[in-house]
Amino acid sequence: TWTYRSFIGTQTSGFSGTGLSDPQLIESIGFGPGKFIAAGGGLVVSSTDGINWSSVSSGSVPKDNLRSTATNGSLIVAVGDSGRNTFNRLSNKPTLITSSDGNIWNHINTNALTTFTYWNLYDVIWTGTRFVAVGGGTSTGALIWTSEDGASWTSRVDNNTNYRIVSVAKQGNRLIAVSDGSTQEWISND
Repeated sequence: TWTYRSFIGTQTSGFSGTGLSDPQLIESIGFGPGKFIAAGGGLVVSSTDGINWSSVSSGSVPKDNLRSTATNGSLIVAVGDSGRNTFNRLSNKPTLITSSDGNIWNHINTNALTTFTYWNLYDVIWTGTRFVAVGGGTSTGALIWTSEDGASWTSRVDNNTNYRIVSVAKQGNRLIAVSDGSTQEWISND
C-alpha cells in the first residue's frame, strides 16, 4: 500500500535551475546514514521520514544527472553522467561524489583516476565489503569498478562490447550486472 507524497514546489531554495518543479530531476533514492537521500540533475535532497525534504546546503553538487546512490553506513557514494562538473569539465569522465552526512558533498576527481575511462556511471551498490559501480557507453562498452573506501577505484571489467552496463544487484555472494542494449549479463561470486 502506497501513499502519494509530493514535495514539488516546496523545497526549491538552494537549487540552481528549475528546483524540484521538474519531476525528471530525481533519478535515484537510497537510505543512510539515518536518512533517505534522493539525487538527480544537479541536486541532492534528504529526508529522515520520507515526507519532509531538505536540499543540500553546502558542498559541490554537479550540474549533470546523478544516477544512483549507495551507502556503507558511514559514507554515501553518488555516481552519474560525464562532463560539466567541477573536476570533469574537459575530460567527460564520470561524476562521482561522496558524503559522510548527506549534506556536505565532495567530488572524487575522476580525471586523476586512470582506471576511469569516458562516459557515465549508471548504478552503484554497497556489497558489504566494497562499492561496485557500473556504467559505460557505446564506444567504451561494459565497465565495472570497485572501491572499499569510495575514493580509490579499481577497474574490474573493461570490455568493448558496445553495450553499457546500467544496473547491478546483489543476492548473497553473487553480483549480477546487466546491459540495456543486449541480453548480456555479468556475474561475479567475489
